[in-house]
Amino acid sequence: SSNPSVGDSITNRYWSFGDGSGLTSGNVVSPVHTYVAARTYKVCLYIRTYKGCTDSFCTEVTVPFQTCKAEFSFISSGGIVRFLGNYNTSFSDTITSRVWSFGDGTYLTSGNVVNPIHTYAKSGSYQVCLIIGTSKGCQSTICKSITVTTAPINCTPVFTYDQVPNLPRTIRFNSSTSSISSQDSIVSRVWNFGDGTSLFSGNVFSPIKNYLVAGPYIVCLKITTRLGCQNEVCQTVRAGDTTKIGDTTTPFRIVSLTPNPVSTTFTTVVWSKYQNVNAEYAIFDIYGVKKWRVNKVLTQGNNVLTVPAYNLLTGPYFLRVTTIYGTKSRKFYKM
Repeated sequence: SSNPSVGDSITNRYWSFGDGSGLTSGNVVSPVHTYVAARTYKVCLYIRTYKGCTDSFCTEVTVPFQTCKAEFSFISSGGIVRFLGNYNTSFSDTITSRVWSFGDGTYLTSGNVVNPIHTYAKSGSYQVCLIIGTSKGCQSTICKSITVTTAPINCTPVFTYDQVPNLPRTIRFNSSTSSISSQDSIVSRVWNFGDGTSLFSGNVFSPIKNYLVAGPYIVCLKITTRLGCQNEVCQTVRAGDTTKIGDTTTPFRIVSLTPNPVSTTFTTVVWSKYQNVNAEYAIFDIYGVKKWRVNKVLTQGNNVLTVPAYNLLTGPYFLRVTTIYGTKSRKFYKM
């Protein structure tokens, strides 16, 4: 609303905002200025016209306090707490940052998350704090004491299996009946198929496994849940009908050794005609030097054993199984 004389025009406006800062260039008609502190300032405008006229005008401007108030509520279910970052701000301000301190030594400092979900490992009282910051520089903190009662975290892996029709050595597993705590979920399933092979990735609940050799295998399933529960179950799985395969007149025999060649471990199946037979499993090199041994008691039927081959040098070896009924050998190659 500044008015020059008729035939004249304002060529320069100099603003002094009263806080030690000003605006001297650009002939700005309506500047916007942000004050750091809330108080009364003497603001002055100086003008110069094209014909050399100068004038000034000063007035007091009161800057009110920028107020913001951090606030949150929460909903607890067992050890899982959902926080609701409700808040109050004034003067058309905007929250640009939220920092959460959950009271158990963990923090959430990035992402400006309004409604975080946090899982507490133990029951107890926790001092939870929310710190907010706004676009106009206001900060506010609120802390509340919350009591958390964590429910026991349980997970029980369970799996069943059946033979794929017309494929006697192909087994379909199913772990869908595994049980976990309420509001938890299985994030990892690790299958060990008992023949030296495993399935680590994909969280597969119903894998299909084709065994190269018929026989009983000790299959294990290990599960891990979102809340950190881990548990494992193992059971003997029979692939094909091995009780009537091969020569059953000898007291015992080595049914299989897989894989061969060997990298780290291999699985061997030894069949015994009798119950409770003491046996020595041993690895020999081609010079007859014993490299490894272990004693086992054979049960009647097939006996599955995983044998370590980590420390063997590359080359040919023999697995020898010795009982009171004699010795059986199987050649293998270490890669």
